[in-house]
Amino acid sequence: MKGTIRNAEKMVDLDKLVGRFFGHIELETCRDVSISRPRVRPNASFSPDIRVEFSRTLREMFPIGTRFMATVKVCQKHVDGKPHGPPYLKAYYVDGQGPQRQYQRPCL
Repeated sequence: MKGTIRNAEKMVDLDKLVGRFFGHIELETCRDVSISRPRVRPNASFSPDIRVEFSRTLREMFPIGTRFMATVKVCQKHVDGKPHGPPYLKAYYVDGQGPQRQYQRPCL
């Protein structure tokens, strides 16, 4: 089932979205104060606190502040059949938009 950015903005509870895909989601590389590697966060459609599973090669190849458009899936890890940890986004079909330096800010 595919969703839209508008649907993602209306939905606050990610637990109800597990397994759904959302297209044309803007993601951005950033620095997390507690982690030395570049991270990726959603820009507008989802909370910037949500973790994003994203290609390490792309994260390290492009400078901090690079934006990407991607299709994302809301995922949930399970241990012994029970949810383990918070839901997260997994990026598919990534398309780079180039560095956007004026928007650099640390991950939250």
